[in-house]
Amino acid sequence: MATDCDVRPLEILGARPMDFGTSMRSHTDNGPWPQALAVCSSLFEADGRVRAGVLDTIDTARADLRIWGASQPVELAGRCQSTVYELSFAARAFKRRAFAAAGLAPETMTTAETFLVVGSATVGGGPSAAV
Repeated sequence: MATDCDVRPLEILGARPMDFGTSMRSHTDNGPWPQALAVCSSLFEADGRVRAGVLDTIDTARADLRIWGASQPVELAGRCQSTVYELSFAARAFKRRAFAAAGLAPETMTTAETFLVVGSATVGGGPSAAV
């Protein structure tokens, strides 16, 4: 996460946003690690640290990984698949609140999300982080 951004929309959605540098410095092989990670594809492409962290996460299968955004990074070709998730009514309500907190127009909200998925298809129970 950028240090100057508003994290309320992500927190409304249940994510625990983390600064990438702090997250990586606190990580140890035996220490806690999120069960799921969500990464923006444009950040993956723009920041070598994020790219290295994502590729390491894929190689070690330490967490379920979701990548969202308009582009599919070349480095992930053949290592992930596209999936569409239809939001439940409860998820739509949370997303509407997140949109409002972010100052986004509610009519731009979609009821389905498309992600590139790496790892197992099911996430639940453990902590998650968004980068």
